[in-house]
Amino acid sequence: MDELVLKNARLSFPSLWRPSSYDSNAQQKYSATLILDKKEDADVIASLRQLVSALAKEKWAQLPKKMYWSLQDGDTTDRAEYEGKYIVKANNRKRVPVIDKDLTALVEEDERPYAGCYVNAKVRFYAWSNSSFSGVLCSLEAVQFAKPGESFGAGGNALDGFSAIDSEIAEDVAEEAEEFLA
Repeated sequence: MDELVLKNARLSFPSLWRPSSYDSNAQQKYSATLILDKKEDADVIASLRQLVSALAKEKWAQLPKKMYWSLQDGDTTDRAEYEGKYIVKANNRKRVPVIDKDLTALVEEDERPYAGCYVNAKVRFYAWSNSSFSGVLCSLEAVQFAKPGESFGAGGNALDGFSAIDSEIAEDVAEEAEEFLA
């Protein structure tokens, strides 16, 4: 069980304040997907790949046919934001500490961290197997907001496309509406 801190990882699908699950039958957990750039984080990714491989070899003499890997090549997913990246899917049944740059605790109302920002995340990789599931998993241990980033899923400004209406036009519209409703 190896614990390490991933620095300046881009945060995706954070569930840091309330647990969630991918389906209604699964156990709810606190979770995050951490995005690492294949070029900028090449050394970190190489170390993670070695660690994951070593954990798998230590646990299984021969890899099970069906394996889940918490460390994944983003190019094999259908998400555009993961292209040219590696992703780490981490979770925990317990709520993990979430802190700011200055190590003070953050709460949901602080509105950070958010999907798209950069975080430092303490994670722990481990090999797991039971009768129906095998994989090298990743436990999310703590998250630190590192710096802002462009928010994922931002819908843009809802007021785009509108312009100010001068008072004469507004009066004309009001009169037409009264006539229509009469």
